[in-house]
Amino acid sequence: MPRPIKSKSNFEVTKSITYNGKSTNAHMAAMAAVTDHFEIGMTISGDRHVYSTDGEWDMHSGYVGTSPLNLPHQSYSISDTVYEGILVKYSFSIADSIKSDLSPAVFNKFYNERFHILNTADRIYIQQLFEQMFMEYKIKTPYTDLKLKALLELIIIYIIEHQLNHTCTSNNTNFNSHISDAMRYIESNYTDKITLNDACKKFGFSPAHFSRLFKQVTGDTFSTYLSKVRLEHAVTMLATTNKPIEQIAFECGFNSISYFSSAFKKSFLKSPLKYRAEIRLTE
Repeated sequence: MPRPIKSKSNFEVTKSITYNGKSTNAHMAAMAAVTDHFEIGMTISGDRHVYSTDGEWDMHSGYVGTSPLNLPHQSYSISDTVYEGILVKYSFSIADSIKSDLSPAVFNKFYNERFHILNTADRIYIQQLFEQMFMEYKIKTPYTDLKLKALLELIIIYIIEHQLNHTCTSNNTNFNSHISDAMRYIESNYTDKITLNDACKKFGFSPAHFSRLFKQVTGDTFSTYLSKVRLEHAVTMLATTNKPIEQIAFECGFNSISYFSSAFKKSFLKSPLKYRAEIRLTE
């Protein structure tokens, strides 16, 4: 996931609003690592659980999250509260400029902390800065990148100066480790013909009980979740490789190009070819 920003773009700022954690624009459909850009995001409302290959933690309203490079992770809603968040993706060149101002050690320490907690007044101020970044990104003037960089640097510096101490642990009592294991199982085997019955046998659940737990945690049925994982990997391959569409479909676990194209268009409202063209528009 995370999906790459458009080639030669310095920023991508998106705002997500979802109800009960069931909208694809705020549920990471596959465990993935940030590799070709940096990300910082604020949870404005709602609660999410993040698990990675190096720990698990909760993200609550007002938290600011930072994704270390190359750390596979995934998140999903853990409450019925409306989720709202703003995510900022930015290029390595912007990151290098900020590092030169702060020092690489300070910048890397900030990102390795993974999430940041502020008091109420500081939280309101940081949210205003994120909202301003979102508005500036939509306007797109010749000075947009300069203004976005200035706002981003202000956010990072302000958080470094005002954040509260915390430990990277999860206090989510609703989290189910068996479902977490099942999600990892899907991530490791999405290219194969895996089924709900396969997962039930592996984790020792009846299909009815497993299905109920799985949907409670992820907001999706097993088959829908599996399809989302496959589609997310296809998105990354479309953006980062020149492989033919048919090859991508089969490598991501789809047994026909027509089904892949139909599922892709239903999820992203455009064909795989059009998505590839748009993501590379500036090349």
